Amino acid sequence: MSSADENYEIPENFDTGWKASPEVIASAKNRPDSMILPLEGLRKLGPSASVDVPKDSYGVVRKIPMYLVINDQVLPALALKTLMIYWKLTPEQVSIIPGDAIHLKSDVVDERIPIDEHGNYLVNFRYDLVRDKKSPVYDEANNGEKTFLNSSFSKLVRNYFARFQEGNNSVSLFDVRDKIIFIGVTATGGTDLGPSPFQSESPRPLIHLNVMDNILKRDYLHKIPDTYVWIGFLVLAYLSLYLLHGRSFWLSALLPLVLIVLYVVGAFYIFSAFNQQIALLGPTLAFFLLHVGSVGKQVLEERAARDQLRRTFSTYVSKGILDEISRNPDACNSAVVTRK
Repeated sequence: MSSADENYEIPENFDTGWKASPEVIASAKNRPDSMILPLEGLRKLGPSASVDVPKDSYGVVRKIPMYLVINDQVLPALALKTLMIYWKLTPEQVSIIPGDAIHLKSDVVDERIPIDEHGNYLVNFRYDLVRDKKSPVYDEANNGEKTFLNSSFSKLVRNYFARFQEGNNSVSLFDVRDKIIFIGVTATGGTDLGPSPFQSESPRPLIHLNVMDNILKRDYLHKIPDTYVWIGFLVLAYLSLYLLHGRSFWLSALLPLVLIVLYVVGAFYIFSAFNQQIALLGPTLAFFLLHVGSVGKQVLEERAARDQLRRTFSTYVSKGILDEISRNPDACNSAVVTRK
């Protein structure tokens, strides 16, 4: 641990009040021994939660851990902890089954939040603060703010103070009754920004808001297992290779490209219509390379056949006739058959 990490070392008395089961402990991919914690005074006043939003291999946040394991205790993600408070749930009413779901069950809620074997939740991004007018999801009519009800915190406080302390009834107010409110940084010059599927610089608080919105609306994103996708692609690849064997070069080259385009279009349709995510890059690349190899093999075999034909007849016929045979071997075969 570096000296910088020592400044954020988790104290032994840090207590979430939520004992982790052996299955949850084993599922935690990362068990940090250092993190930025709220001030001790704040920790005594209210519950703590994790705001960890790691990037994937492409540098984009697409999934977040719904819990961390600290001192063999569960530290829930901000979205999960917020909804537990919203629905007045105790840890006993929350069941975590890694690789399946987080089950929330009480008299007011019965919800199943899908997670992977490490407790990660696949975020179904619906809203963002898109300021780039070149973005395909930029909302011109709303200045790009196709997002949750948002306001400057200082403006919100000033307006409420003006209405209820100064009696100024002319100021406009957001109705915050029965609402879940997050206070976070959205300024472009801030540090709490990162890439999202919508844009390169997205406010991090919106990730947790999207997760909560998914859960409240049961708008979950599911991923079709890669095993099923690869099996389907292998079956399609070898079936197409079998049907294209001996066919013309152009048919063998163009049909696989048509199938790939149809697959990509179908995958996007399934994603938008049914919230089902399908692997694209790996299977399509493998399918393309397999057919490239097949077409290349076909070209090499035809060239080898021409060379063999040229060597066979080179001592019997002139070079001009050989060139004609090489250019049109089918005509030569027809001529030989006719002569017989």
